[in-house]
Amino acid sequence: MSEPMRCSEVAEALDDIFQALGPRELMLCRERIFSPRPVPLARLGQTIGISRERTGQIDHQVRRNLKVALFASEVVAEMARWVVDTVPYAAEVSRLAAQRPEVNAPVESLGVSVIEVLAAVGTKFEVREGWVLAPDADDVVESTADILETHASPEGVVPLGIVAQELSLAQDEAARWLTRCGYTTLVGHVLIHTFSIEDHVAGILGVVGEPRTLDEIHAQLHPKRTSAAVRNALVADKRFMKSDRTKWALTRWGLPAYMPIRQQIAHLITENGGQIELDELIASIRSRYDVSEASIRTYASAGEFRQAANVVSFRSAVRKPGRSPQGTPRLYREGDTLRFRMTINNQHKRGSSFSLPSGLAALLGVGPNSSKSFASRLGPQEIVWSSVQARTGTIKRFLEELRAEVGDVVFLEFRPSDEFGVESLRKSGSGLRAALAMTGHSHADDPTLTDAELVAALAHAVWLEKDASLDDVRATLDRRREPETLDALASVAE
Repeated sequence: MSEPMRCSEVAEALDDIFQALGPRELMLCRERIFSPRPVPLARLGQTIGISRERTGQIDHQVRRNLKVALFASEVVAEMARWVVDTVPYAAEVSRLAAQRPEVNAPVESLGVSVIEVLAAVGTKFEVREGWVLAPDADDVVESTADILETHASPEGVVPLGIVAQELSLAQDEAARWLTRCGYTTLVGHVLIHTFSIEDHVAGILGVVGEPRTLDEIHAQLHPKRTSAAVRNALVADKRFMKSDRTKWALTRWGLPAYMPIRQQIAHLITENGGQIELDELIASIRSRYDVSEASIRTYASAGEFRQAANVVSFRSAVRKPGRSPQGTPRLYREGDTLRFRMTINNQHKRGSSFSLPSGLAALLGVGPNSSKSFASRLGPQEIVWSSVQARTGTIKRFLEELRAEVGDVVFLEFRPSDEFGVESLRKSGSGLRAALAMTGHSHADDPTLTDAELVAALAHAVWLEKDASLDDVRATLDRRREPETLDALASVAE
């Protein structure tokens, strides 16, 4: 049998069935059962001249009789079985028609195609917007979501080939199905979390698998967002880190975090005993970061650095003595642990480095021409003397762990064995206990401590002898300009 004959055979069999119907039954088929916009029963009943209830009875009876009649036809039943066997989940009608053109042949009595007639009479599939979906659209959408969640990476990325295999589709057809479902595809992958900029960026980096510049990330975003919005997302989300001067990476890749050129130079000079060959300095920095040789040479001979005979070292500087620990506001001690109290601002939240008081830097052993690294549970914390003051690297990761917000009070803690941490202010009671809590003391809420012991602990915290009086403590706090701690002591008698 030729292809044109086959193409018309199923449609003709269906036409024969519908032409045998009475006028009312055929109208029901055209206007309701096989219509893309079914007419309501009440309106159809008015047209026919019968009640809504009677129209519903006829509708039910016609559907039942049609199902029996259609599947009593060998050619129609064979076509329905072929579709069910060919489509485990989803298939474009155009692909099925390429294999068997008769699926798209028109049924003249109704003005719809063969596949649409079969889908409407209780077969195990339905037709939606050019797709055959088995057993129905909701089930296929749910199955697709389950497949994606099962195979997704932490960034919500799934290789397109896996989805295509699971759905028994070619990759290009799978991509069109996923697009129809609202998912984003990118370079042979599916991004299942793209509602927020942060999730979308994480997906892009998860697909490319290596650091990318802001412009490269921005170019992959669809729909487009502003560069500023993308930059803010990269800075604010702990899933991202700067791995180079211009490139961003996923934190979970474990790449070394980018350190500004000035800090890199200071660190390498310190590591090498106070000086380093310029060529070695350039090679060391460029082996880790995409920084031009010219930039390194410029930084290595400016500010606190100098070059002589191709050797880079710290420039000698005359520095005014800094404040003593006792004269440094918000700097406290508890045994061998040092604490510095600070209020979180937007720069801290964004991950900027910031200055430390010279009194603290001196206690840490960080001065001009030096740097020091402290261990922490969240990775090393670098303190570097930059220009005329000490600066610490970002504490963003600690603030995120604490869920600290702008305006919250925290303590930088420097513990024995060069360990670092950030802790939240834990308020405790009133009077002496509240004042001691303002120093970050670990036993401020200990109910067994007497008033005398609390005063001694507070005196020690502000660098006085433990036998200092409460008036001595107040005078020291006044000189240090610490009104919050003084206010806590307002109700305490000597």
